[in-house]
Amino acid sequence: MKTTLITLFILLSTFNVSAQGWLDDDQPDRSKMRQRVEDLRKMKLLDLLDLKDDQVEKFFAVYSKHQKRIMELRDEVQTSAKNLQSMLKKGATDAELATATAEVRKNIKQLEQSVEDRFDAIKPVLSQKQYAIYVVFESRFQEELQKLIVDRIKRKHRD
Repeated sequence: MKTTLITLFILLSTFNVSAQGWLDDDQPDRSKMRQRVEDLRKMKLLDLLDLKDDQVEKFFAVYSKHQKRIMELRDEVQTSAKNLQSMLKKGATDAELATATAEVRKNIKQLEQSVEDRFDAIKPVLSQKQYAIYVVFESRFQEELQKLIVDRIKRKHRD
């Protein structure tokens, strides 16, 4: 499970960096893109999990609470990484770099823990089969999203 989370985090980080450029931050476009990705994620989850009436409300109450925290923590990771990159460009001292690096790693650990907390909180809401589907979905979502983006870019270039 830990390996899956680390892989998921790397994929998420890669997507964020490749989608935005190397830590460039265009906030309005980023927030619109993020909302569209979340909408797609929720639609796919609804489709795959085949939630019953009472499950839908319970699932999305738990999911949304944890997803909001995960998004906040991703922002903290990005902010602390930008700070570290800026310090590298400015030629910061080893002590300053060590402090900033520790901050990035602390934020990454909090993000990983929040993802793990979401898995734990969602498990009681779903059947075992639904939970297995959910775990597979989460482990593959960013990869599938990247494929969709690449396909869309290829279609644009053909048109």
